[in-house]
Amino acid sequence: MSRKNGFKNYFVLDKNQFNLLKWNIIKTLSNNAEQLSYSSLSGHNDKK
Repeated sequence: MSRKNGFKNYFVLDKNQFNLLKWNIIKTLSNNAEQLSYSSLSGHNDKK
């Protein structure tokens, strides 16, 4: 087991976790934005 291999495995795992985290953040932001749009525009939200 070389050090590089360990780094690679960690990097891949980290990338997957980062993508998952990013997706969760985007989803949360989208939900918040949707609720904000709903309250300010009274359901005038066609954007998806």
